[in-house]
Amino acid sequence: MGIYSYPIVYATLVKPERRVIEAVKGWVRTHLGHEPRAVLDPACGPAKWLEPFAAKGVRLAGVDNEPGMIARSVEVLRGHDAELVLGDMRELPLARGEFDLVVNLYSSVAHLPDLAAVAQHLRRCRELMRPGGLMLLGLTVHTPGAPLAPEDSLYETPATRVPGGGMAAVHYGTAGINPATGREIIRILLLTRDVPGVPEVVEDSYELLLFSKAEIEALLAETGFDVLEVRSMSTPGYPAAAGGVTTNAGDVTLILRPGTVAVDPAEGAIA
Repeated sequence: MGIYSYPIVYATLVKPERRVIEAVKGWVRTHLGHEPRAVLDPACGPAKWLEPFAAKGVRLAGVDNEPGMIARSVEVLRGHDAELVLGDMRELPLARGEFDLVVNLYSSVAHLPDLAAVAQHLRRCRELMRPGGLMLLGLTVHTPGAPLAPEDSLYETPATRVPGGGMAAVHYGTAGINPATGREIIRILLLTRDVPGVPEVVEDSYELLLFSKAEIEALLAETGFDVLEVRSMSTPGYPAAAGGVTTNAGDVTLILRPGTVAVDPAEGAIA
């Protein structure tokens, strides 16, 4: 079990900075032209990207494959118009669609097994979106075969008080690329003290998909999305304008809009 199995600890330690939230809201206002009326997070976790958009008259929806995260989201969004469902981001088993904003940031999509699964996810999101809506998609741009140096610290927190009792801190690092899979290896160390039901030391690792520029272009062409803007999420002072999808751009957010015509998935589908 990793940190994601402890929703309150995860929600306390792994959350977007206020400046990033405000930047994302600014992108939405710029490209949507108004505040969103219906927001979907297809990998919602503890509602960390739904809560910033929770307001009177806004419909929210979230999907996650971890029951504890759905339970936490229900608690966080109590009193709001929210549909929160246990499920797979490839299928998104929601009762309603017509979303004008889909938020899938911080490489959540990279947990999927392959490019075909990513294409399935993007097609399903597009089906659930209103014409003229926006999708914010976070991923890492990296050319196959290019080196990715191990980095001891990608993200870490100081010891932080956890609601319900105790203290916790987390450290995320990268061990580089697994040569057998071509995926980035992420390692996590969670340290706690007196947090009910959570071990004092939790170590975990997982692998994330990396995307070449060509793969991103093919995915978007296949699934019918146009790129409006690209924002860097790894440069100093992030999020910053990136000027497009470039080779080895690192962590980026793609600001996407459904195009007028989507490619038939039976034609030229990504294997």
